[in-house]
Amino acid sequence: MKKFCRLLIESGYNKKAVFGCNMRFDGMDKEGYELMKEANFRFVLFGLESGNQKTLDRINKGITLEQIEKGARFCKEAGLQPHVTLMLGYPWETMEDAKRTVDFAKRLFKLGYIDTLQATVCIPYPGTPLYKECEENGWLLTKNYSDYDMRGMIMKSPIGEKELMDLTRQIYRSFLSPAFIWRKLTHIRTFDDVKFLMTAGLRVIGHLTDFSGKN
Repeated sequence: MKKFCRLLIESGYNKKAVFGCNMRFDGMDKEGYELMKEANFRFVLFGLESGNQKTLDRINKGITLEQIEKGARFCKEAGLQPHVTLMLGYPWETMEDAKRTVDFAKRLFKLGYIDTLQATVCIPYPGTPLYKECEENGWLLTKNYSDYDMRGMIMKSPIGEKELMDLTRQIYRSFLSPAFIWRKLTHIRTFDDVKFLMTAGLRVIGHLTDFSGKN
């Protein structure tokens, strides 16, 4: 990535295009994120997945909550726009575990370490280790793959579906804190910033509608 960024800068393409990418929280050091900013990277997507260390270990993320917070901070301090994805509804997570994920996401927002997020219900896609574990433990609620759209429960869970949808909406409502909105408005510098915020806002509204209950 550092080599790629240097090539963008040397060739001048960093002045002609805006770039984005997926990244691990531990995938780059502080200087690396600063180099990405110079190369005109903007949107960086991280797979946070859970605010529970036991779940991160169980799905083999190979990262700690401390590394997640540190990586997000370095990314944001470099002037990039971190976006995180996270999931609820793991079959081994209790309501308290799910709330920790919600609280962790809210904490990252409050600290200003992330700009946007995507929250979904955890889906065990066929061919993955999680799907195999679901089959072995009898956790699957359906094999109708048209239902595997991240808007409803596919696995058995200690949490009811209504409660799970409510928790998912809570995560999206983290956007709506007055402090967060004020921080975003005061960082508008260009018309592209306005378009980015409008797009993000529309996505939040859309996701809130998604989790208001399936048709």
